[in-house]
Amino acid sequence: MIAIANEVMGSERLVVDPPPEMGSEDFCYMLEQRPGCYFLLGQADDAHQAAAHDTNYDFNDAILPMGASLWVRLVERRLSAAGAS
Repeated sequence: MIAIANEVMGSERLVVDPPPEMGSEDFCYMLEQRPGCYFLLGQADDAHQAAAHDTNYDFNDAILPMGASLWVRLVERRLSAAGAS
């Protein structure tokens, strides 16, 4: 995922090892059952500063193409790797 995010967003916009937070406290239980990766797609700009559970939260629609590109490239990479084996 790091390589894909680097391709889509560029290394200057990528935070690889952020400080710990409690936003993924239950994700570890899913990782016990299946391999995975927890990542966040930042959306803050001057007009979108409120956090997700804030009453003033407004999703930044401008990040949709970037988020979609991450998922498409991830699927392409996984399918390519599956076809090679």
